[in-house]
Amino acid sequence: MANNRMYLVCRGCNDKFMIGKTFSSGYYIANEDIVSELNDFYDKHSFCNVDMTVNNENQFSLEYEIAIDEGVKEFKY
Repeated sequence: MANNRMYLVCRGCNDKFMIGKTFSSGYYIANEDIVSELNDFYDKHSFCNVDMTVNNENQFSLEYEIAIDEGVKEFKY
């Protein structure tokens, strides 16, 4: 498999943050400034709740560009 990306997704608004990707090998970080950009993403979405159904304690989910296994969430653009 090539070019499968892993995203942290805000469950409140469905905005995504790429946290890693693979290219026919293991996952790696493709973003050199991931710490500050991830903290910004957390800040922006910490209480993001468009439809008032998401608790901020479970604000984020992990999703993949291509889900191979059953039960793995695939990110829908």
